[in-house]
Amino acid sequence: MDSTTVRIRINTEFLDSCKFNCAGCYVKRKNEFTDSDVNVLVNAIQMFRDSGASFDEVILGPTDFFSASNTEEVLSHEGFKSIFKDGDVVLTILTTLQEPEERIKELIQCVNDNLTHPNMEMEVLIPFDVQRVVNKDPFYVMEMKRKIQILNLLNPAVDYAMQINIHDVDKMVPGFSLPEVTRYVRDTFGTIVEFNPSFMRVKKPHIITKVLDDWNDMLERHLDQLAAEDITFTMVNKYHASYNELTYNFKDGYLYVCPFIYENVVDLSEAFKIERQGEYYVIDDINAKDVSVIGDQYEYSSEVECATCEFQGSCVGKKVLYYMKQYNIAKCVVSKPVMAYYGTQ
Repeated sequence: MDSTTVRIRINTEFLDSCKFNCAGCYVKRKNEFTDSDVNVLVNAIQMFRDSGASFDEVILGPTDFFSASNTEEVLSHEGFKSIFKDGDVVLTILTTLQEPEERIKELIQCVNDNLTHPNMEMEVLIPFDVQRVVNKDPFYVMEMKRKIQILNLLNPAVDYAMQINIHDVDKMVPGFSLPEVTRYVRDTFGTIVEFNPSFMRVKKPHIITKVLDDWNDMLERHLDQLAAEDITFTMVNKYHASYNELTYNFKDGYLYVCPFIYENVVDLSEAFKIERQGEYYVIDDINAKDVSVIGDQYEYSSEVECATCEFQGSCVGKKVLYYMKQYNIAKCVVSKPVMAYYGTQ
């Protein structure tokens, strides 16, 4: 990747409602969007491009794409459609693929009717039932394979990955082994496993630190069995989600700073909100927040164990220390042994 190129993506909290209760999911199900919200979003994208950045992805969330009650409304909104008119922006969605095939096909047709550029691309992240994968449940595997094949009805070029919500999976899923699960996913579904820190939406530091401690312990126990080709471990990539590859969260007409701790973290607290002076964002609004966030992190690093860490620069770029500061977390939230291990692969 060219480290001089700035790439921007935005995670939108537009989709309303979800029928499912996935382990480790803390998404707020009640969401909405307005014409004004979409106008702010479209203008923000143009602002980033006018500043010389490359805008390449919209993540449409936070609920299941095929289960949400307003998916058609979002896809058919003229402002939202305009984002993808040149075929140079990827649409990323999340889905468990638990909806009936008829409903999945209906929304695939809605995508095809509204996002029509021949170069259009989509990424599908699939949170999967970990216990049923551990059990190698033949009915679940067969159903998932069949529904993944249905995604080929999409006119946009589709890439997909399986996703696991970060939680105390060792205790909740009998027989769980991350290396075995990732190898099985690769061999069975032909893709990798990504992580989702949905639990960090709870905004409760005692829960956040406990879950991360358990997760990091689990990773370290399996360290010598983990394979880079089976798991996306982008924490170790100093460019990903850092100074030149930025993600922002977007809800109710405002952008929010998006830390990266194993994956994008959604926190809509005031500390993460990027204020704007007018109806739309200008680049000075973004730059002012970025400067403040970076300064706060280096200041906070002197108070915790991060000051002399070899990964300090990468974590500052990913706004890890900014997140730690907001919740008075002093202990490192990522596994240094895993960082070092993947750094040598």
